[in-house]
This record gives sequence, C-alpha cells and structure tokens, in this order.
Amino acid sequence: MTDKDKLISDAARAAELFGEDELEAAARRPVPASVLMLTAITDECAEWMQNNVNHPEPFTGGVFVERRYLGDIIEGLQAEGFEQGTDYDITS
Repeated sequence: MTDKDKLISDAARAAELFGEDELEAAARRPVPASVLMLTAITDECAEWMQNNVNHPEPFTGGVFVERRYLGDIIEGLQAEGFEQGTDYDITS
C-alpha cells in the first residue's frame, strides 16, 4: 500500500467513524499557530532578546518562535521585569 493509498484509507475510516459533517467541520476549525512572532517594543527588551533568544536574524524587530519554546522565553522576559504590551508583543 502506498502512502497515498494509506491516506485515502485513513480518511475513509475517519469518515465512517465520525461522519462526513464532523470531518468537514473539523477542517474549517482554526488551527492554533505553531509559530508566533515575538516583537520587542522597547530598546531594552530588544537587547535582552538579542542576548537571550537563539535566533539567527531578527525580522522587523522581532523573531519567530515555536509555541513550545515561547513559555520559557516569556518566563525569562518577565523575570527581568518586562511586560507584554509595554515591552514586547506576541502575534500569530
């Protein structure tokens, strides 16, 4: 069985289990972004991010961060006294 055949088989099985309407509804649900943009607002926060966030190049004053790493970065920012909306912002 090829990968394509397996996908078709899996989709058919899911349709049997959940019904076509549920699958269509699931396909329309928004998926949470897996990568978010962390942008420094203040120069002090930008300097902290440059020194503490391992990222090759900033993008328009910010960096793209995988959701799984964001919590640790935010914890570090807050430990230094930075506040979301004042010193940095997060967008999807």
